[in-house]
Amino acid sequence: MYLIYFIFLFSFALVLKRKEQNMWLYCLFITFTLILLPWLRHDNIGIDTLTYKYMFQSIQNRTFDLNTRIEQGYIYLNEVIAHIGNYRLLWGTIALLSIIPVCIIIKKYSYYCGYSFLLFFTSVGFHTMELAAMRQAVAFGFVVLAFHFLMLRRLYLYLLILLIAFTFHYSSIIFLPCYWLYNLKINKKFLILWGVAMAFCFIFGYTIFLEVNALWNVDYTAFGEVETGGERFFLVNLLFVIIGFLNYEKINNFPLIRIPLLIYSLSLLLWPMLNSNPGLFRLQYYFDFFYVIYLPNFIVILDNKYIKCVLFGLSIFVALYIILVLRNVP
Repeated sequence: MYLIYFIFLFSFALVLKRKEQNMWLYCLFITFTLILLPWLRHDNIGIDTLTYKYMFQSIQNRTFDLNTRIEQGYIYLNEVIAHIGNYRLLWGTIALLSIIPVCIIIKKYSYYCGYSFLLFFTSVGFHTMELAAMRQAVAFGFVVLAFHFLMLRRLYLYLLILLIAFTFHYSSIIFLPCYWLYNLKINKKFLILWGVAMAFCFIFGYTIFLEVNALWNVDYTAFGEVETGGERFFLVNLLFVIIGFLNYEKINNFPLIRIPLLIYSLSLLLWPMLNSNPGLFRLQYYFDFFYVIYLPNFIVILDNKYIKCVLFGLSIFVALYIILVLRNVP
């Protein structure tokens, strides 16, 4: 099913001409189908799905333990849905709150919407948040929406949207500093500092992880999950970022490439610390999403056809790898 949809999503975008009316219809249709996928999935799809179902039923039956460490925004959403509908309606609401912002941002900020939708659908983030991590899915939707106000330089609205995201998943606070990346230019000094930061994270990443974990209520050192963001993904992401950085003189003139690239590059700085526990890789998904804006826009402005083909081919390979291999990992 996923492979069929993958082929359809890609071919449909190529058939349409890049007329504004056609692209609006295309984006609306893709938005609709992306919402249906998590909404209509089986209860057994997603490692946390049954847990969230039990939580909803507990709230509905007034047996939910209020001392449970669950964000209040998500609890209130469950309470509202419990009064007017069932668990399936909750799924639909979460799909709407998480998918619609993504589609709005792709339509507004991507030079090639079809390519961006393809990258999003085949990302580990989509398969994790939309099909499993329901609280983070809602937080992710608001984080993506906050990007719009980052680009408009509307700080108060940016903070308000992130505050809403925080009430659904505390991890969304990690996106807060991105607002101040807007005026940052990529130059040789920046590249040296970024390289030093990467080295620092590799050397002291585990120590930092232990210190942060000591302040957290959950001991993540005891967790162990299947690798979904390991060395392969790190190296591929590093290649995408390095090629972008090497073209910094051109990228600096295009905010819709430079800013998503800077946000995306933060994911790599986090990797050495989060690698201590693969379960924490979902923190990177807030930053990884902007790869779907950066890469299509970057490829459009590139003059070197060889690099264009390499980036495009590699991204398609990664997409197929995710939906054909990683998606089936138990």
